[in-house]
Amino acid sequence: MWMPPELDKGRIAALDVIQRHPTHRFAPSQRRALYELFGPNTHPLVKRARGWLAIITARRVLPVWQEAATHDDPEDDPDAELIVDAHTPERLLALAEGVLQGTIEHDVASKAAGDYWYVAGNLIDAAAQYEDTTIGAAYAFNASVIALNEVLRPRLTFTTSEQRADEDETFPDQARDTASCAVLAEAGAEWMAFSDSEKRKAFWEW
Repeated sequence: MWMPPELDKGRIAALDVIQRHPTHRFAPSQRRALYELFGPNTHPLVKRARGWLAIITARRVLPVWQEAATHDDPEDDPDAELIVDAHTPERLLALAEGVLQGTIEHDVASKAAGDYWYVAGNLIDAAAQYEDTTIGAAYAFNASVIALNEVLRPRLTFTTSEQRADEDETFPDQARDTASCAVLAEAGAEWMAFSDSEKRKAFWEW
C-alpha cells in the first residue's frame, strides 16, 4: 500500500523500535510522533486515514469482547437506557464507518460516542474490581468507543499537559488512542492477569 515517503520512513523506524524493545512496547509518545507524519488533523484525507486506522484497529480485537460478553437478549431489560451486549462495539464501529462514508449524521454518532464513553469506563472499573468481565474484554469494548470518538474528533493524543508515565497502562482515558486500548485487550499488561510480549509484538507489527 502506497504511503507518503516520510510516513513510510516513520513506520519502518517504529517497527525497529518495537522489535528492539525487550517487551516490544510502542509508547504513546512514539505513536504521537508517527501520527504527526500523517499531516494536520484538519486535512480531510488525514481525518479519513486516521479514522479508518482507528476502526480497523478496534475491529482486530472485537472477538476479545464478543467471546467474553454475556449474550443476554436486550429485550430482557426493557428499562435499560443503553444496550450493552456482544454486538454493541460492532454497532459503534458501524456508526464510525457511516460517518466516514457520509451515511450517518455527525450528531447521531456523537450522542452514541458520548453515551458509551461512560459505559466503557465503568466496564474497566467493574472488570478490575469485581471481575464482571475480563479486563481484556473491557479494553476491547473501549477500543470501539475510542475509535468512534477518533472519527468524530481526530486530534493528536498524548499532549504534554495530559501525559503521565509514557505507558499505555497508565495513560488517562481522555488522552488514549484506539491502539492504546486494543493492545491491552490483545496482549495484556503487567498489572493485569496476563501479559504476553509476543502478542504485543504481533499486534504492533500488524
